[in-house]
Amino acid sequence: MQIPPENLRLDAIQRRLKADALARTPTVDRKTTEDRADAVDLGFSPESVQRFVDILRNMNPEDVHRVADLKKRIAEGTYTATPQDLADAFTGQSGR
Repeated sequence: MQIPPENLRLDAIQRRLKADALARTPTVDRKTTEDRADAVDLGFSPESVQRFVDILRNMNPEDVHRVADLKKRIAEGTYTATPQDLADAFTGQSGR
């Protein structure tokens, strides 16, 4: 069985992210977490979690509603878009 190169790269990236997260974790906390049976390591640093929280706080509420509307229309099968609409969305030319 041969493992596709893209899977090897993903594994290497995941290992690197975990190693980076462990490097940022104080040694005492890491040892405590390893010894606790009820501990969960999500692999996220406090800084990355804070970055995501900041992104969510600064998100335009209108975007959340637009995404929910698009999901609903796709699920119902009523969403249609021309190739130009899709191209415009990728290039930022979409007229809201």
